Amino acid sequence: MIIAVLQVQLVSTLQVLYAQLGHSNNRSLQLALEQANAAGGVLGRQLELVVRDDRIQPAVGTAIVREFAGSGIEFLVGAGATTVAIAYCGLIQELKMLFVTQLPGMAITHEAFNRNVFRINPNTYMLF
Repeated sequence: MIIAVLQVQLVSTLQVLYAQLGHSNNRSLQLALEQANAAGGVLGRQLELVVRDDRIQPAVGTAIVREFAGSGIEFLVGAGATTVAIAYCGLIQELKMLFVTQLPGMAITHEAFNRNVFRINPNTYMLF
């Protein structure tokens, strides 16, 4: 039985410089959520993807994060650029959210470190 919908927020760049990455993130996450939902969801809850464009601007991205936190979303995926992700780091902890990103910037998990932020790929130094 499905109790409620669990919303996952993807904030990424969809229209400017890194739009291809944003659309790829969107398609990949949508496929993963469809597979999870077909298997019964997470803890009996179906997953719903909510997508917004941060336009590679930290101020736009943080406003979106605050808006979604106010509506009860607790899980954030993405960020269009490392500068946007860094802007999220302190905010994520303040809002008691979880943030997972694919961006390689070291500052995300070093200088801006907090326990609510996870980077799922190698960092900048490991790539070279």
